[in-house]
This record gives sequence, structure tokens and C-alpha cells, in this order.
Amino acid sequence: MPAVDRQGGVVHNRVFVDGVEVARDVAVTFPDITMMTTEIQAMGTMTMPLPGLFESFELSITRDGIDKQYASMLAPKSHDIEIREAVSMYKADGTYGTVYIKTYAAGVPLNIPGGSSEIGSKRSPEIKYTLSKYQQYADGEELCNIDRPNQVFVVDGIDYMEDMRNQLQ
Repeated sequence: MPAVDRQGGVVHNRVFVDGVEVARDVAVTFPDITMMTTEIQAMGTMTMPLPGLFESFELSITRDGIDKQYASMLAPKSHDIEIREAVSMYKADGTYGTVYIKTYAAGVPLNIPGGSSEIGSKRSPEIKYTLSKYQQYADGEELCNIDRPNQVFVVDGIDYMEDMRNQLQ
């Protein structure tokens, strides 16, 4: 069995909202993309995904502190979000390297975090966004692209909505 490269931890990240860097080395929670399903009869009932139809999905950014940049992230409008990550890699040949992951999203904030304030502790508000677009790259190669307004659903280079878009024009 051939050896495989193994990813380690996130070494560094940077978060941009509407083209402005708003955070570094913070916690980001990426969405679980869940397809809607339908039931079909096949030797009983079988649940099948409906590619291109998704449950609502969210991305959250836990940021250090509250300031003007924090406030700009909360405006109740769609924001362009970019997350850049450097992830350590132990390669199959025994060398170390780095994988660079970029995530692009468009989303509207769902909350204005309250958080808590305690002497000697920093405030770390978690801002949640509901997403209309989500795209992820590893070392420049597109992994997935979901663009709900334009009915795009690409995974591993295949657009599962292309035929439907073409047929309905």
C-alpha cells in the first residue's frame, strides 16, 4: 500500500471581510454542506441526496476583541469573506511542507454577539454568517464551489448543475 501525505495542524490563518483584513490566527468554523434528500422506493425506502439543493449552511469567525473592524463585519448585508490558511504537511517521502488553503464565501451575519466581559480576559465574539456562496481551494486547486444565486455546484471539477442550467435556458 503506497504511503500518503498527512496533514497536520493549522499554522497560521488570516481573515478578510469585504477586502479588509479583520483577524489573524483565530478560530473559524466552516460549514457542513448538507444536501436535501428525497425518499425513493427500492426494496423498501431509500433516502437519496438531491445534488444542488442544500440545507442552510453557516460559517463562523471567532474574533479577538471589539473594534471598528468588528463592527464592519456585522452590517446586515452580504459580505465577501476570504480565509487564508497555512496547514503543516508531513509528506509520504518523509519531508515536511505546507498546504495553502483558501476559502471564499459570501454571507449575511446572523447575529451580533453578546459575549462576556471578565477582568483579565479578552472578549472573543463569534460572528455567524448564513452563506449564499462557498468556494474552497487547496494549493490553488478548486475543491468545491457552491454558488446558490447562480445555481453552481462544483465538486472535484464537475459542475453537477451545469446540465440543468443549460436545459432550462
